[in-house]
Amino acid sequence: MRTSLFHTHSFRYALALWLASSLALLVSFFIQLEPAQWSAITVWIVFMQDPRLNYSKIFWWGFGTLSGALVGMLFMVLFNQMPEAGLPLLFLWLGLCAAGSRLARSYQSYGLVLAGYTSAIVALSAVDQPDAAIQTALSRVGCIAVGMASAVTFIFLLLPVHKHWHGVRKGLQENCLETMKYAAQCLLQGTRLSSQGDWRYLTGRLLTLERALSRTTAESAEARHHSAPARSLVADLLSMLTHAQAIEMHLAVEGQNQFAPFVIKLLEKIRELLDQTAFLSRNDPDTSDLGPALQKIKDLRNAVQAGMVGNAQSSNGVNNQFMLERMDEILGDLNQIIHDWRGITGIWSAPRHIKLDGHEDWPGAVVHGIRVLAAMSVSGIIWALTEWPSGAMFTLFMAVVCSLLSLAESAPQLGWSFIKSIIFCTIMAYVETFRLFQANEGFLHLALVLGLFLIPAAYAYRNPRLLGSAVISMLIFYTLSMPANQMDYDISGFLNNGLALLTSASMGFFAFHAIPVPGRQLRKFWILWTVRRELANPHPQHFRREPAQTWISRIFDRINLLQRGGESGPNLECVEDELLSSLQFGLVQRRLSVRMSESGLTSEDAGLAAGVLLECRNLLRNPGVAAIYLHSACHWMEERLKTGSAWTPSRVGLLADLREMSRLLETTLRTKTT
Repeated sequence: MRTSLFHTHSFRYALALWLASSLALLVSFFIQLEPAQWSAITVWIVFMQDPRLNYSKIFWWGFGTLSGALVGMLFMVLFNQMPEAGLPLLFLWLGLCAAGSRLARSYQSYGLVLAGYTSAIVALSAVDQPDAAIQTALSRVGCIAVGMASAVTFIFLLLPVHKHWHGVRKGLQENCLETMKYAAQCLLQGTRLSSQGDWRYLTGRLLTLERALSRTTAESAEARHHSAPARSLVADLLSMLTHAQAIEMHLAVEGQNQFAPFVIKLLEKIRELLDQTAFLSRNDPDTSDLGPALQKIKDLRNAVQAGMVGNAQSSNGVNNQFMLERMDEILGDLNQIIHDWRGITGIWSAPRHIKLDGHEDWPGAVVHGIRVLAAMSVSGIIWALTEWPSGAMFTLFMAVVCSLLSLAESAPQLGWSFIKSIIFCTIMAYVETFRLFQANEGFLHLALVLGLFLIPAAYAYRNPRLLGSAVISMLIFYTLSMPANQMDYDISGFLNNGLALLTSASMGFFAFHAIPVPGRQLRKFWILWTVRRELANPHPQHFRREPAQTWISRIFDRINLLQRGGESGPNLECVEDELLSSLQFGLVQRRLSVRMSESGLTSEDAGLAAGVLLECRNLLRNPGVAAIYLHSACHWMEERLKTGSAWTPSRVGLLADLREMSRLLETTLRTKTT
């Protein structure tokens, strides 16, 4: 089958970009903004980053521009007499902004990067003319505002309205189906699904949806109205997945014979309910009647609560209690999932304040900061030793290149295509400046000549292989061609600036090769050490500030980060098993902090729970001591059971949690020694 080489949507996109760039230049010329090319560069960045109407992006871009301009002016005020003394601090600021962009998400990342290189533009542009710092800062802010306004205008006029929210809603519906199907299979006797990798696929999709929500929330009123139940739904799906895995792991360890017949029967009923609800979620969400499912959930929860109260004091009573509590949590998750889904599809519901959290990649952030700091230091040394007339532009453009490359997930892998792209744009800037611009005068001629390059370039850079070098290449083109009210055709200045820009782009690119990112082994070590440190610092007040959804989403994000490394095999599975055990262990810690205030516990029981949480401090350096303490706590509780002490569901649940913590800790110790 022959594929079409011409794509209407890409051409319309390229046409909108050219018209927006022309409008930005026209407005900048009219109000005398210099250098006017920054308004056109802003249009290009807006289109390349994400061409949609998103108020979040506009806010963070404005924040980055204003804060960067203020920092740049501060550098000029403090180091007005000795600009070279402020360069190390400016380079350090750029490194901090690049590192911070690795810890932020979505448009916040670009806002931090923008704050970094905007300060470099303001400070370095006024090195030779310190009195022009304020004018440079105001001009930079004005160019950004004009460029963004022009881009938004033609995005609204020419580009189709995005329907990302409908895509996200469809993804949520599909993930509801898959998650409930997986949870139902976890309740089967004698199954062990973790080796099949189903949960890896599910958690990856759920975390991707959660990130997509941050981008679609501001695109329409409908998306903003339904964002709260959508985030709540993602949190509840992750929670259901976690509780189902707890039952799955417990069934695999204890076996079917360790549970009472009524517990097995309840498991079967809940599994049937999950299958039925998953079937309903495949229907049209606007017409599905989930009322009967809600009634079944209520009836089953009443049966589970009755089972907790009437749980016999037998040898398997503790195991029964553990299963009953996890089943009640699954039913609670399912109840909330249904309410969230109805809220997404149009029925208003009170919003829940859900905070999902991700893993903070501190080693990667440090490496990115060192990369930028090292590259900027080298550029500063070259400028100082050579006294290059274009040294300020060389250093400035190095700051922009390194800042933008710090946003790319795989900057070192851009390869030869990056070098070819910047060389081609340099050649085109020469052709446009010294061949086409001089053929005629007037803004219309300027806009048409720019269109001869901008439209094909925008069309070509839609290719994912070229997208990584698109912004930097166009920075070179605009900086060398320098469209202005009064054009200056200086061939020596062009060649000098071209050498500075090509050198800085190449050096910035190779700086990301010279200092590699942390390897897989270091990434594993950092993730596992971070998890163990968090488990070793339990505190009831901390648990109240950080709900279970935050802990669940953070652990799954770490598992997803390991999977993105492309590694597989027994070693990775061992690390994932430890993370899953740590996930369950952290949830038990949170349950213990809640049980300490329950009315069914005595003061001695609450003291025992507090002592267990305190002993978790040994998990980081000496987990064997914590394991011994947990074993002793379980034995003490069991001895009290044998003496005929009065037992309540809370006390049985406490012993069940202690046993589960002991088992999980033993599993983690075995994983560490593997």
